[in-house]
Amino acid sequence: MTGNRSPSSPPPKVLALDVARDSSDYNALSALFGDDLRVLDYWRGMDHVANEDHIRDLLGDWRCPFAIDAIGEGSALADNINTWYPNVVRFKSGGLPFEPTEYKNAWSEGMGFLGKQLKDSLAIDSTRLREELFAAARSVTFDETYVGKYDAEVFRLDPKDDIKERLERSPDLLDSAYMVVWIATGAEEGCRSVPSTW
Repeated sequence: MTGNRSPSSPPPKVLALDVARDSSDYNALSALFGDDLRVLDYWRGMDHVANEDHIRDLLGDWRCPFAIDAIGEGSALADNINTWYPNVVRFKSGGLPFEPTEYKNAWSEGMGFLGKQLKDSLAIDSTRLREELFAAARSVTFDETYVGKYDAEVFRLDPKDDIKERLERSPDLLDSAYMVVWIATGAEEGCRSVPSTW
């Protein structure tokens, strides 16, 4: 655990955590400071008591919106963090996007938002994250699909299995990065209120 936050760090706009699914995965915590996307830390470990303590230390008195991957292992950790952190958003990659007439799901939307931000002005501080971004650029593409509920053709991104195959590991920092841009962009654009299950 090698936290990348000094005691005097100003608060970020938003935070996001991708939670490790197994012992080979990393927990990855990212933050957005203006146009600067920083990986605050990534570490292995399935002990969510220890993980929660580490996250609490990293966050300090920050209280910005905090998206936590809420599938499987992430659900219990999100529940625990929500008891002391007031702005937790449960994120589900297959869940409803902010713009359901534009994107099929939150995974497609988050990656779309990330691509737009990178094209505009977003800065990335992590070599490992850059590696995962390059793998994604070479592995997945958008197509269009019809969603009857919204009577709209929407963008759908390929599943991330091809990214995993290219990297020979899970793109955990990429997951955290697109989540942090997703929650920041969706909230800024006022697409709808930030989705949460609490």
